[in-house]
Amino acid sequence: INIYELILNHVKDLGIPVNRLRSGKITQEELKQIKDYKTCEHLWINDVSNLDVDKLVSIATLHHKKHGLKLVVVDYLQLLSTTKFKDQEIQQISYISKQLKGLSHKLNIPVVALVQFNKEAAKSNKPTKALIYGSGQISKDSGAVILIHREDYFDSKIRDNKYDPKNGIVEFIVDKNRFGKVGSAFAKWIPEKTSYEDIQTGFIKRTEVTAPKKVV
Repeated sequence: INIYELILNHVKDLGIPVNRLRSGKITQEELKQIKDYKTCEHLWINDVSNLDVDKLVSIATLHHKKHGLKLVVVDYLQLLSTTKFKDQEIQQISYISKQLKGLSHKLNIPVVALVQFNKEAAKSNKPTKALIYGSGQISKDSGAVILIHREDYFDSKIRDNKYDPKNGIVEFIVDKNRFGKVGSAFAKWIPEKTSYEDIQTGFIKRTEVTAPKKVV
């Protein structure tokens, strides 16, 4: 994802449909809203492909000293690189994971890293942390592992029936949480805004997880 796409994803929070943002078919009032939008003002984006993880640590440390960095988001971990452990992919992923954990401790800020599932995930009804590519070290280093699951994405009967209570429902599965409970929370996927909306289900413990019966 490039800088343009990232900024677009933030501006969509104004409620303007993404397809109109992309095509430029917006009103003068909406254009003024975009110009006045301040959310991206303190957002630093580095879209260099195959970025070395040690370079990322250096950049983040510099920004932290200059601007008081509050959060680092990596999209996604397996796209980072390292010159260490050449031709040993799993060892490279382990090193990258350890470096990100070290960065979080060093700067005392959260580091959120999206990760890729392995091929077995396509055969599974629900994701688990064991399906994360290079899962061993990533899971060990993580303070929390949150998995996202949309049943209607895999089941066309649910997806094609807008009255099905599971249509558009997204489950956020907290599979590991060093700081609290594990379980699930649910949200509603809004495709025209490429965003989620809260639904009133609360946090559900892992042993009690079922999809909500009604979207409110």
